[in-house]
Amino acid sequence: MMSKTGFGRDAGEFLKSLADNEFSENGRRESGAHIRSIIKNGESATLSVTVSNSSGSESLEFVLLVDFCEKLELRAGEIWIETLSEIEYYSEVTKAYFSACSSFAYTPSSIRGLAKKLVIKGYARDICDAALEIVRLRGFIDESEIAVRRTQIFLEKRWGRSRIFAKLREEGVAGEAFDSGKNFL
Repeated sequence: MMSKTGFGRDAGEFLKSLADNEFSENGRRESGAHIRSIIKNGESATLSVTVSNSSGSESLEFVLLVDFCEKLELRAGEIWIETLSEIEYYSEVTKAYFSACSSFAYTPSSIRGLAKKLVIKGYARDICDAALEIVRLRGFIDESEIAVRRTQIFLEKRWGRSRIFAKLREEGVAGEAFDSGKNFL
């Protein structure tokens, strides 16, 4: 799931063409990237970036978690193409993170369940893993609570112990969380 540039191409494809054609035959730099602005809004920031090469320039926008902006030490001004690639990666992680947050706002899910949802939405596995690590580190998911809640629902449906355990495993509940659901019975 790559962000699109203004001309309908993948930003990654555009960045690769820039990196390939960064210097002219006489060694002068013919392409580059420039952060025009960084607008922080709560836990996210919107970056406006202009990327140019010998055939023109293009404006791109990326949304990143503020933590990523600090990690990359982003400031307005010229940046390396490699940094732009990192910005694109972290932008995808940020999108997956917000998608995961909105997903479990509707229905509580285990980390594994959220990973499945993100993969279905088209995110790459490494992007999913990075986004879900943020979700986990921020404490948004209590798998033990989810296991107990799901067990209650299954009991209301008059399911037996074996069927409940099988369903919890299928949903990705494991370890201490699984024990919490088991102990609830």
